[in-house]
Amino acid sequence: MGPLSRTAAAINSNKQNSGRSLSTVAAFLVVLAMLAQPVFAQSSALVLPDGTNFAVESTNHGIVAKPAAGSTQPSGIKASKADTNLRTATRGASQTFVLGARAFDKEGHRYLVLAVAKPSVKKQGAGFCGAGSEDHLLLVEWKTGSQKLTLRDDMLVQSCLKSMTLQSDQGSDLSVVTQGISQPEPLRLSWLTHPEFEGQTKTFVVVNGKWVAQ
Repeated sequence: MGPLSRTAAAINSNKQNSGRSLSTVAAFLVVLAMLAQPVFAQSSALVLPDGTNFAVESTNHGIVAKPAAGSTQPSGIKASKADTNLRTATRGASQTFVLGARAFDKEGHRYLVLAVAKPSVKKQGAGFCGAGSEDHLLLVEWKTGSQKLTLRDDMLVQSCLKSMTLQSDQGSDLSVVTQGISQPEPLRLSWLTHPEFEGQTKTFVVVNGKWVAQ
């Protein structure tokens, strides 16, 4: 191998090593970014129709329903985890809780309503709706046999981006405006502003696993 060939080979080797180093640094930065994410963890009480006390725990890694600590009313139902669609619908949430703190049975299925608040924009505090929220009521079927929490329907109830606000004299925080709801179905909601239901009160029931306005 001549001098020019050896020089070219050395340059190529240096490029390959540099590429590997950059890849290693990039992977390391991704790990650091994941570790830097704020830990999100909330627990919400859930009472089953038979009176058994459960809890729904939401974290960065998903959602699980499990018997409440110290529960003395075992119902034989094991811990159940969220399916992919439910995990996606709650990803990035700033607030999650079980509406009315209870599950209900309808048409031979067991459901719970998960209230979820998410930031309107990824970069909070910047620009239009920088401090706004998009609030959803998720209809979740609890498949106790397969131990799955399955997303059935998603109703947007408050939105900075779409100018939707529930009626309340105590602000617009989702947990505050829904604190008077003890019965998740039938569900009565009143809007101050809404593209379709402004100034109206609507009752929603579950039909075939979907929200239906009466």
